[in-house]
Amino acid sequence: MGTAVLSFNRPEQGLAPLCDMDLTARDLEYVQLACEGLSNEQIAWRLRVTRQTVQSRFKVVYRKILVSSRTALAAKSARGGWFPPCHVSDKAEVFKPTQRRREVLAYLCEGYSNTEIAVHLNITKETVKSTLADMYTKLNIPGRTILARVAIQLGWVK
Repeated sequence: MGTAVLSFNRPEQGLAPLCDMDLTARDLEYVQLACEGLSNEQIAWRLRVTRQTVQSRFKVVYRKILVSSRTALAAKSARGGWFPPCHVSDKAEVFKPTQRRREVLAYLCEGYSNTEIAVHLNITKETVKSTLADMYTKLNIPGRTILARVAIQLGWVK
């Protein structure tokens, strides 16, 4: 069993929210690495396990934390202050998302896929993809997991 490499943003919260979810130290490692935006392959390499092990462990973690995706996991961790905030570039600090982008981000933070977001907002999947891709580029963010954390951190999504 590995040890947790978790550092908390809000010391007064301590381990209570996570301990109530019955997470092991190894589970916490998976959660932290996912919230840092690492892929399953990168997590497998870092923890010296197979990709199948990573996939299986995430299924267990998602059930314990009551989320359905890695993006929802990252959003929940940001809302709970489980990890230190992401480093945000100056671009992100001054970026002001439109109302429509905030709506896309809100669904993204709930763990919805691009197709599900498109259905809920009555737009095409391609519009969702291009909206997200545009935000990744403008904010210099590598993917949806980090984008979800930043959106909550900067108050674009509750």
